[in-house]
Amino acid sequence: MRHLLATILFAGGCGVCSDGGEALDRDSESEHAKAAPREGPKIVRAVLPEAVLGTLEGDVRVDHSGRVRLRDEEPAGDAGPTVPARTGDELSIGDTLGVGSAGSAEVRLPDQGRIEIGNEARVTVSPYGMNELSLVRGRAHVSLDAPGQGRRILKVAMPGAYVLVQGTELFVGAADDGSARVIALDGPAVVRTAAGKVDLAAGGAIEIDAEGRAGRPTAAPAAADAQSSMDGWVQGRRELVRRALGATLTKLAARISAEVDAAPATFAKVASRRDANRELLKGLRQKRSAEKAPPGPEAQAAQRQLAEASEALIEETDVARSTFCRALGRFELARLLSPSGPPELDALTEKVGTMKSEAERLFRRSPRRSRPDLRGGPMRAPMAPGAPGGGPEKAPGKAPGSAAGGENH
Repeated sequence: MRHLLATILFAGGCGVCSDGGEALDRDSESEHAKAAPREGPKIVRAVLPEAVLGTLEGDVRVDHSGRVRLRDEEPAGDAGPTVPARTGDELSIGDTLGVGSAGSAEVRLPDQGRIEIGNEARVTVSPYGMNELSLVRGRAHVSLDAPGQGRRILKVAMPGAYVLVQGTELFVGAADDGSARVIALDGPAVVRTAAGKVDLAAGGAIEIDAEGRAGRPTAAPAAADAQSSMDGWVQGRRELVRRALGATLTKLAARISAEVDAAPATFAKVASRRDANRELLKGLRQKRSAEKAPPGPEAQAAQRQLAEASEALIEETDVARSTFCRALGRFELARLLSPSGPPELDALTEKVGTMKSEAERLFRRSPRRSRPDLRGGPMRAPMAPGAPGGGPEKAPGKAPGSAAGGENH
């Protein structure tokens, strides 16, 4: 029971369902600051990188202008325009990586693996979900050391699909018309589209058209051919868009409008479910305090009810974030293709801004910081949920990757 309560508090019962526990970290830091004496040297806490750049080829640049910063962190000197990328550079939440027409970039994920980004690609470290990258256009090859669990499951948000990586190797491609393709080489993946959810088995491939309709899964190409297959698919659609840019932008605008209109209802479901889960958690605490250990029948029933409600919150959160990511991804893609138009996109700018503000209120994350060892030892980084000695990963009796009340992937 104690592990369940810790999981609920960490993962969302207290309103931090989808920010990876960062709000809880901020609250803890605030309480520590209140209790700490005012005199003495200020504790410096380094911001932990979300990723580190590895091998780079060709023109690769980083834009820090969207970086999410801590309240007491001084902006970096290169926080404005894009700057040339360098091997070893750290990427933080909100940073965007742009790869040129003849370039490629390796992104190393701490303790997880790496992602190789192809040419003419644009990738952002998402501010809206733990272990989430936004691939607006181009190809990415994900190669992980082990399948993720809980919050360690990697998500790739694209204009056409939202992918949960449940295996260790796959390719994703985001075409310039808003369509998407996924190749699962080792392990399965969950692919969310405008039309629903598809469970893609290992060794399978699937294509999502520009309207968000998923085709029937097919056999994946051989591992040795997967990259060339995906590159050919992305490049082929890139050429088609160049020949019919105006028509493509008009279709993108229509799809953006539909996704933006759908977002408020999905956001409202998440907010309502969070409130309901807080009440369930409150009731569980009251029953637990009124009963002697071990938990009695009423507390056990409340525990089961909260676990079921938490699974529902996870699902609704994924639906809401995938809807938002598709809309924002299409809008950013359209602006890349045509920064100054067409009028249909200009008319959507305000609506997209409103949607983005609401998403930031629901999902926005803060950078992780290392912790001081209060016993006088060296500073330590917070351990990931599920790691030895780390935070809670799952509720008792639940499958790996589930969390009571929060973002489990």
